[in-house]
Amino acid sequence: METRLTRAYHRWLAALMLLTIVVSVSVWYLTLDTLPAGARLATGATGGVFFKLGQHVSEAYRKTTAHPMVSIASQGSIENRELLQQGRVEAAFLQGDSLAGRGIFVIAPLYLEMIHVIVRRDGGVRHMNDLAGKRVVLGPTKSGMRNSALTVLEHYGLSGKIVDAQDHYFLDLLNDKSLDAAIVTTGILNEDLVKLAQTGEFRLLPLSAGAIEAKHPFFFRATIPAGLYHENPAVPASDIETVGATAYLAVNDRATPRFIDALLQSLHEQDIAMKFPNLIPYHQALDRTPAPLHSQARKYFNPPDQLDFFSQLLESLAAIKELMLALAAGCWLIWDRWNLLRQRERDLLIAKQKDYLDSFLSKTLEIETVHMDTTDPQKLKRLLDDVTRIKLTALKELTEEDLRSDRAFIIFLTQCANLINKIQFKIAHGSALDTGHAGNPDV
Repeated sequence: METRLTRAYHRWLAALMLLTIVVSVSVWYLTLDTLPAGARLATGATGGVFFKLGQHVSEAYRKTTAHPMVSIASQGSIENRELLQQGRVEAAFLQGDSLAGRGIFVIAPLYLEMIHVIVRRDGGVRHMNDLAGKRVVLGPTKSGMRNSALTVLEHYGLSGKIVDAQDHYFLDLLNDKSLDAAIVTTGILNEDLVKLAQTGEFRLLPLSAGAIEAKHPFFFRATIPAGLYHENPAVPASDIETVGATAYLAVNDRATPRFIDALLQSLHEQDIAMKFPNLIPYHQALDRTPAPLHSQARKYFNPPDQLDFFSQLLESLAAIKELMLALAAGCWLIWDRWNLLRQRERDLLIAKQKDYLDSFLSKTLEIETVHMDTTDPQKLKRLLDDVTRIKLTALKELTEEDLRSDRAFIIFLTQCANLINKIQFKIAHGSALDTGHAGNPDV
């Protein structure tokens, strides 16, 4: 017979198993390392290097993963950072001085950008201080280009002293003669910059590279070599000292390890370097990244870091083994305790049924006493029915095997059998006497 404790234990065990399954499935689902159904990459203005490189990366990502990636045009690094933080894109290109922000993680350096201070040859501007009062294009409001330009202006004490041509793109210098200059931070592959430089109508101003580098950690000394944009005549005519910054590929804190690996494989294991020769090579990535790399990206660029992973994995397995042993010991203790409680309950049940058996024995003794003084067949038949009913009730209700094998139960059954035989004998003997009297009138 299933006891109340046994039923409670089984319900508890079923609930525990169900909870374990639910927790396991939930953890598996929440930690499932998947790729986004449709990844989005924030780039830059359609004529810029960011946008051009973004198209290459999106195509390489599709080849690598068979998943689509949309290359999204934007104003530049500041907007890209906001899109990344808001979760509206999964990856973005950022300029070095735009990296600071909650939930932003660098996964790869892309290429080097240089600041170009472009002025008209016939505009009378020979030095940076000559820009005071001039109309200068600084770049879109939420671009890293504008951010860098404002830093340069602040260094020269020109903040608030130039006329900010906010609504213009630097290529507008070609058609709008009211624009005097532009401060452009970009890679040398910017097609619009090449187009502007090759007209021969503009020249570049040098910057105090050492001083700017010392004050701003994300800038470094750089040189725009003579003849970079045109060979004959040389544009620029001589080497121009300037400062540069590194462009980065970044993700937010929702990026999974698999997504990061897929991005890096797309960047370095497809043919992007053939189409974009200024891409920082794989083997230089760690040295060209002053900002801390995402841990998954560091593993990609520095495979020996995987040894730390395997070491941690072995330590985790050892900890899991100890945990499993502790759980096994705990389960054994619970099982032992449950068996002890179950045995106690059985003992109590058997004791209770023994008391119940004693009551049955008492009833049969009472019938034994009554039938000794009874000769009436009808009364004897009622007594026989009572004994039979007591026996059947005891067999139905006293079900514990330990009790049924007990000596007291055997005595009870023997008592019932003997009493039934005695009563049946008296009934049969009484019937025979009645028959004899009926056949002999003298009796």
